[in-house]
Amino acid sequence: MLIITPQRNLKPETEATRCQGYALSLFDTRENAENRYLKLTKKRKKLRDSLGTHIAAGAIDKTDGVVSKIDDNGHLSLHEFANADLAAKFVITSCLL
Repeated sequence: MLIITPQRNLKPETEATRCQGYALSLFDTRENAENRYLKLTKKRKKLRDSLGTHIAAGAIDKTDGVVSKIDDNGHLSLHEFANADLAAKFVITSCLL
């Protein structure tokens, strides 16, 4: 989200949280992605404009970038490598609206 909103205030702002703000957010299941989306957009409807309205599915591997561990909500972060072609690996599977 930092690339979309670079002035976004991250508290506490550390080098690690700034770095995390540039990662792609991914989820291990469709259900976990939907739950996070609904939680974020429940009170902030305009957030849909920047998050999007669809879910895509695909598989990433170690040649795509640096991946974080999956947290308790099924979220993981990907810092993609410059030569990664994620568009070729993902396909839209559902609409969130």
